[in-house]
Amino acid sequence: MKKLLSITFASALLVLSSCGESSENASTDAAKDAKAIQYSPCDCADISYKVAKNGGVDVASDLDNVKLEACNELMGSTSFSSKVNECPSYLKLMNLYKF
Repeated sequence: MKKLLSITFASALLVLSSCGESSENASTDAAKDAKAIQYSPCDCADISYKVAKNGGVDVASDLDNVKLEACNELMGSTSFSSKVNECPSYLKLMNLYKF
């Protein structure tokens, strides 16, 4: 179950505004920014729930997948992952996977 959760974790979407940049450059910059941001446990739970609810990692945007990767790295910490379990979005996520 923990492996399934770590696959689905990421964080909220960034609102980007670029003035004079091509969309390709803006997308690359956004991915770098998303990777550099430190996410809270509930940020990761929120995006994880959103991605799972919308069809999973296979249909997630490139930016969401970058955020997912950043959150997966954070999930390596036992204290971080235990705090994720306390987030409301985590409980919603668990309800999605009840059989």
